[in-house]
Order: sequence, then structure tokens, then C-alpha cells
Amino acid sequence: MSNLTSWKIATGALAVVAVGSILYTMLNAPGTGPGDDLGFREAYFGKDDLLAVTKDGSVVEIHLYNVLNTDGTGTVVVMGADAAHKEVYDASSNPAILYRCYEGLDRDRVVCTTLDESSALQYVTNARRAGHFTCAATFTTTSVMDLFKGSCNGVRVKPERTSTGSFPTMGVDAVQIANGTATTLTGSVDCTDPCPTFCGSPPTNYLNCR
Repeated sequence: MSNLTSWKIATGALAVVAVGSILYTMLNAPGTGPGDDLGFREAYFGKDDLLAVTKDGSVVEIHLYNVLNTDGTGTVVVMGADAAHKEVYDASSNPAILYRCYEGLDRDRVVCTTLDESSALQYVTNARRAGHFTCAATFTTTSVMDLFKGSCNGVRVKPERTSTGSFPTMGVDAVQIANGTATTLTGSVDCTDPCPTFCGSPPTNYLNCR
């Protein structure tokens, strides 16, 4: 029960029911649009950024978080996780496995900053305190990395809603980045079970549940 009481989400009234390893969360008052709910319009990651957080051999999934950076700008943070949904952040490894945060596009590349765990958690907290719904969109590593085919040199992260429209979530599109502009290509994947509603056990594996 302590995990549940430490789980704080500022947007809407929540009712939480834990059943086994599944955490169901019912949001009574979702916002009017996914971008408004999550506080960002789009973010990008290059292949190198994703490889940096998935290089640990145990990684099978990617977690994407909507956050507000130190300037109050809405963006996205990424980290890899194992089959138990535990993130592989490791500041002591060489090289360190750090969270990556999208900052912008520069010619044909994505600019990201690296964050330690406490900074990434603070970015999530910034979004929550600003009144945004905070979620973790989970994707299999294979589904995202398979988008890097042909001329694809990056992926776009975009806010969406689940199929019922009840919860904000995220989708990922294949893009080609050139001259500071991203062109959408064929290939996309959606997160149909964001946290919430599915957060595994313990839910505190996810930054937005701490």
C-alpha cells in the first residue's frame, strides 16, 4: 500500500485499485486534448540516443515520459527497461546509462541532454506541478528500433489518446531529419497501455509513479 500512497498525479481525481501485478487507474476528469494534457507537442530522438539507453543486454522495452525542463518547456525523456519494467539507469557504468531528454533539432541530428535519475524525476515533477497529466508510454525496443530503415534517422514522439479516449498516451513515427526539419516516413507504433493504466509491480519502477 505504501507504493500506492506515494504515487501522486495532479491532474483529475483518481481512484486506484491494485489487482495482482496490475495497477488500474481511473481518471475522472481528463483534459480536452492530448497535447494540453501532456504539456508537449512533439519530441525527437535519434538512433544513437535510443541505443545509449538500450545497450544493456537486459533491455526489452523503452519508457517515454512527458516532462517540463528547467526552462518550463514541455519535452520528453527516455530510458530503457528490462522485462520486469525496471529501468536500467546506471550512472556508475562506463559509459554511464543516463536518461536522455530531447532539446531540439540541429541540421540532420537530434540534440539531447543527459540527465541523472534525480534530475529526470524532477522534470516529471515539474510537469505534474504545472497541472499536466504525467504518464509513461512503454514500447518494445524492437518495435521502435525497427523503424530505423531506409532514410529514417530519427523518430518523432507525439501525444495521443488511448483508443477509448480516456487516457493520454504517446505514439512514435519514423522520420527523416534534414536541415533542422523532420519529414514523416512510413512506419509508426502506438503505446496502447501507458502507465497509467498499466504500471506493473511495483509501479515505482516508473518515474511518474514516485
